[in-house]
Amino acid sequence: MAYRDLNAYKVQHDSVREEFKKQAASWGKNEISPPLQWVVDRLSFPPDLEVLDVAAGTGLLSRAISPRVKRVVAVDITPEMLAEGQSEADRLGITNVDFEQGAAEALPYPTASFDMVVTRFSVHHFKSPEVVIREMCRVCRPGGMLVVIDIVSDEDEELAARYNNVERLRILLILRLSHLAD
Repeated sequence: MAYRDLNAYKVQHDSVREEFKKQAASWGKNEISPPLQWVVDRLSFPPDLEVLDVAAGTGLLSRAISPRVKRVVAVDITPEMLAEGQSEADRLGITNVDFEQGAAEALPYPTASFDMVVTRFSVHHFKSPEVVIREMCRVCRPGGMLVVIDIVSDEDEELAARYNNVERLRILLILRLSHLAD
Protein backbone atom coordinates (compact mmCIF):
# COMPACT_ATOMS: atom_id res chain seq x y z
CA MET A 1 0.00 0.00 0.00
CA ALA A 2 1.15 3.51 -0.72
CA TYR A 3 0.98 5.44 2.52
CA ARG A 4 1.46 9.16 2.33
CA ASP A 5 2.15 11.58 5.14
CA LEU A 6 -1.44 12.45 6.01
CA ASN A 7 -0.26 15.21 8.38
CA ALA A 8 -0.06 17.44 5.29
CA TYR A 9 -3.83 17.01 4.92
CA LYS A 10 -4.79 17.12 8.62
CA VAL A 11 -6.25 20.65 8.60
CA GLN A 12 -8.27 19.95 5.46
CA HIS A 13 -9.45 16.55 6.72
CA ASP A 14 -10.50 18.04 10.07
CA SER A 15 -12.41 20.78 8.26
CA VAL A 16 -14.10 18.30 5.93
CA ARG A 17 -15.07 16.01 8.81
CA GLU A 18 -16.49 18.92 10.80
CA GLU A 19 -18.57 20.22 7.89
CA PHE A 20 -19.80 16.91 6.56
CA LYS A 21 -20.72 15.45 9.95
CA LYS A 22 -23.29 18.27 10.14
CA GLN A 23 -24.73 17.23 6.77
CA ALA A 24 -24.62 13.45 7.27
CA ALA A 25 -28.17 12.93 8.53
CA SER A 26 -29.79 14.80 5.64
CA TRP A 27 -27.46 13.32 3.01
CA GLY A 28 -28.15 9.81 4.28
CA LYS A 29 -31.79 10.24 3.30
CA ASN A 30 -31.03 11.26 -0.29
CA GLU A 31 -32.49 8.98 -2.92
CA ILE A 32 -30.91 8.00 -6.21
CA SER A 33 -31.81 10.89 -8.50
CA PRO A 34 -32.60 10.56 -12.23
CA PRO A 35 -29.27 12.25 -13.17
CA LEU A 36 -27.32 9.80 -10.99
CA GLN A 37 -29.27 6.86 -12.41
CA TRP A 38 -28.54 8.19 -15.91
CA VAL A 39 -24.79 8.09 -15.17
CA VAL A 40 -24.96 4.60 -13.69
CA ASP A 41 -26.96 3.35 -16.69
CA ARG A 42 -24.14 4.44 -19.01
CA LEU A 43 -21.45 2.43 -17.23
CA SER A 44 -20.67 -1.22 -17.87
CA PHE A 45 -20.96 -3.47 -14.83
CA PRO A 46 -20.14 -7.14 -15.23
CA PRO A 47 -21.82 -8.87 -12.24
CA ASP A 48 -18.51 -10.05 -10.72
CA LEU A 49 -17.11 -6.50 -10.48
CA GLU A 50 -15.54 -5.22 -7.28
CA VAL A 51 -15.87 -1.43 -7.02
CA LEU A 52 -14.28 1.18 -4.76
CA ASP A 53 -16.23 4.41 -4.22
CA VAL A 54 -13.73 7.06 -3.04
CA ALA A 55 -14.91 9.94 -0.82
CA ALA A 56 -18.24 8.17 -0.85
CA GLY A 57 -19.97 10.16 1.85
CA THR A 58 -23.20 8.31 2.61
CA GLY A 59 -22.61 5.97 -0.32
CA LEU A 60 -25.32 7.21 -2.66
CA LEU A 61 -23.27 6.23 -5.72
CA SER A 62 -22.33 2.95 -4.02
CA ARG A 63 -26.00 2.15 -3.44
CA ALA A 64 -26.85 3.04 -7.05
CA ILE A 65 -24.15 0.67 -8.34
CA SER A 66 -24.71 -2.15 -5.83
CA PRO A 67 -27.50 -4.06 -7.66
CA ARG A 68 -25.24 -4.48 -10.68
CA VAL A 69 -21.99 -5.70 -9.09
CA LYS A 70 -20.53 -8.28 -6.71
CA ARG A 71 -19.27 -5.80 -4.10
CA VAL A 72 -18.79 -2.08 -3.46
CA VAL A 73 -16.50 -0.56 -0.84
CA ALA A 74 -17.51 2.98 0.13
CA VAL A 75 -14.53 4.77 1.69
CA ASP A 76 -14.71 8.21 3.31
CA ILE A 77 -12.99 10.16 6.09
CA THR A 78 -16.20 11.21 7.88
CA PRO A 79 -17.49 8.53 10.27
CA GLU A 80 -20.94 10.14 10.49
CA MET A 81 -21.40 9.99 6.71
CA LEU A 82 -20.40 6.33 6.71
CA ALA A 83 -22.76 5.53 9.59
CA GLU A 84 -25.69 7.21 7.80
CA GLY A 85 -24.83 5.34 4.60
CA GLN A 86 -24.67 2.01 6.44
CA SER A 87 -28.00 2.74 8.11
CA GLU A 88 -29.65 3.52 4.76
CA ALA A 89 -28.13 0.44 3.12
CA ASP A 90 -29.43 -1.68 6.00
CA ARG A 91 -32.88 -0.11 5.68
CA LEU A 92 -32.93 -0.90 1.95
CA GLY A 93 -31.60 -4.44 2.44
CA ILE A 94 -28.37 -3.75 0.54
CA THR A 95 -25.79 -6.28 1.71
CA ASN A 96 -22.96 -5.92 -0.80
CA VAL A 97 -21.74 -2.44 0.20
CA ASP A 98 -19.05 -2.15 2.88
CA PHE A 99 -18.57 1.26 4.51
CA GLU A 100 -14.97 1.91 5.59
CA GLN A 101 -13.10 4.90 6.94
CA GLY A 102 -10.04 6.05 5.01
CA ALA A 103 -8.40 9.02 3.34
CA ALA A 104 -8.53 9.44 -0.43
CA GLU A 105 -4.92 10.61 -0.49
CA ALA A 106 -3.72 7.30 1.01
CA LEU A 107 -6.29 4.64 0.21
CA PRO A 108 -5.94 1.77 2.68
CA TYR A 109 -5.99 -0.97 0.02
CA PRO A 110 -3.31 -2.95 -1.78
CA THR A 111 -2.36 -2.06 -5.34
CA ALA A 112 -4.74 -3.45 -8.01
CA SER A 113 -7.52 -4.34 -5.54
CA PHE A 114 -10.58 -3.20 -7.52
CA ASP A 115 -12.01 -3.63 -11.03
CA MET A 116 -13.53 -0.16 -10.98
CA VAL A 117 -12.75 2.91 -8.87
CA VAL A 118 -15.30 5.72 -8.81
CA THR A 119 -15.83 9.07 -7.15
CA ARG A 120 -18.67 11.55 -7.40
CA PHE A 121 -18.62 15.28 -6.59
CA SER A 122 -15.46 15.00 -4.51
CA VAL A 123 -12.43 15.98 -6.60
CA HIS A 124 -13.19 19.69 -6.32
CA HIS A 125 -12.83 19.36 -2.51
CA PHE A 126 -9.33 17.88 -2.53
CA LYS A 127 -6.26 19.91 -1.65
CA SER A 128 -4.21 17.83 -4.13
CA PRO A 129 -6.55 16.21 -6.68
CA GLU A 130 -3.61 14.71 -8.57
CA VAL A 131 -2.60 12.73 -5.47
CA VAL A 132 -6.11 11.31 -5.12
CA ILE A 133 -6.38 10.40 -8.81
CA ARG A 134 -2.97 8.70 -8.60
CA GLU A 135 -4.18 6.70 -5.57
CA MET A 136 -7.38 5.74 -7.39
CA CYS A 137 -5.30 4.51 -10.33
CA ARG A 138 -3.01 2.59 -7.99
CA VAL A 139 -5.82 0.54 -6.44
CA CYS A 140 -7.52 -0.10 -9.81
CA ARG A 141 -6.64 -3.40 -11.48
CA PRO A 142 -4.94 -3.36 -14.90
CA GLY A 143 -7.68 -3.06 -17.52
CA GLY A 144 -10.05 -1.67 -14.89
CA MET A 145 -12.07 1.50 -15.10
CA LEU A 146 -11.64 4.83 -13.32
CA VAL A 147 -14.79 6.99 -13.18
CA VAL A 148 -14.68 10.60 -11.97
CA ILE A 149 -17.97 12.49 -11.84
CA ASP A 150 -17.55 16.11 -10.80
CA ILE A 151 -18.30 19.72 -11.55
CA VAL A 152 -16.03 21.92 -13.61
CA SER A 153 -15.71 25.69 -13.31
CA ASP A 154 -14.83 28.13 -16.03
CA GLU A 155 -11.22 29.31 -16.20
CA ASP A 156 -12.50 32.89 -16.00
CA GLU A 157 -12.29 33.62 -12.25
CA GLU A 158 -15.40 35.82 -12.21
CA LEU A 159 -17.52 33.18 -13.97
CA ALA A 160 -16.07 30.44 -11.78
CA ALA A 161 -16.93 32.42 -8.62
CA ARG A 162 -20.52 32.90 -9.81
CA TYR A 163 -20.84 29.22 -10.71
CA ASN A 164 -19.45 28.15 -7.33
CA ASN A 165 -21.91 30.47 -5.58
CA VAL A 166 -24.83 28.92 -7.48
CA GLU A 167 -23.57 25.44 -6.55
CA ARG A 168 -23.36 26.41 -2.86
CA LEU A 169 -26.88 27.83 -2.99
CA ARG A 170 -28.12 24.62 -4.66
CA ILE A 171 -26.61 22.53 -1.89
CA LEU A 172 -28.11 24.80 0.79
CA LEU A 173 -31.50 24.52 -0.90
CA ILE A 174 -31.27 20.73 -0.97
CA LEU A 175 -30.30 20.68 2.70
CA ARG A 176 -33.16 22.99 3.65
CA LEU A 177 -35.65 20.97 1.62
CA SER A 178 -34.45 17.76 3.24
CA HIS A 179 -34.99 19.30 6.68
CA LEU A 180 -38.59 20.16 5.69
CA ALA A 181 -39.17 16.48 4.97
CA ASP A 182 -38.10 15.52 8.51
